[in-house]
Amino acid sequence: MYNCFRTIWRCLDQALTFWIQHRLAKINNMRTNVIQVTSKAITFNNKRPSIFTLKLKLSQLSAKIEEVGNNQKRK
Repeated sequence: MYNCFRTIWRCLDQALTFWIQHRLAKINNMRTNVIQVTSKAITFNNKRPSIFTLKLKLSQLSAKIEEVGNNQKRK
């Protein structure tokens, strides 16, 4: 009986560990995508952008994030 519970516990533990690793990988992938989008947004003709350009891009990015957040709330 004890061995049966131990086996079940191990299976549950492995399943939970796999699920957590999968979720963390998904979160890290989302972070990487945001960083890539941000770095593309602030690169302007391979030149160092002016502070005005950075502020403009940042405001556009924050507006897009807010729009996506509002769409998620509606669902």
